[in-house]
Parts: sequence; C-alpha cells; structure tokens
Amino acid sequence: MTPHLVRPAKPGQPLRTPLDSAKPSNDAEFFLLGNLEVNADMQRRFAEGTGIVGPFGHIIDLKPERTNVRKKIVKP
Repeated sequence: MTPHLVRPAKPGQPLRTPLDSAKPSNDAEFFLLGNLEVNADMQRRFAEGTGIVGPFGHIIDLKPERTNVRKKIVKP
C-alpha cells in the first residue's frame, strides 16, 4: 500500500484526522447506550432529549403485599 496525499498541506497548517470530531463517551453513554465514542451532534441530541419517544429511565415494580422497607433496631 502506498499512501498518496490528495492535496498537500501548507507549511504550518494543522492536519485533521478522522478522530478529531469524536470524543470518548462518558459512563452513561458507554454503559446505557453502548457507545465507545460520541460526536458533538450526538452529545447535543442527548442533552436536548431529541429522538426520545415514550417513557425512559429505570422502572422498578414493587409488589404492594410485600414489605419493601425493613426497620433495623439498634440496641445501645
């Protein structure tokens, strides 16, 4: 393989790479969305809530007949 420059850069001109527009994902984007990297447009859409349809988040169904909270009595 022989690399060829399509258009030579001028001296002092910063070169761009394909990774310039990508940023590492944060924990929520990695674990909930499965993204290793995100771009600025994806971060904007995520912050604005664009494209989210219906309920989202975690839903925990607790059965009403069971005691969900227990008191711990500490004797002095």
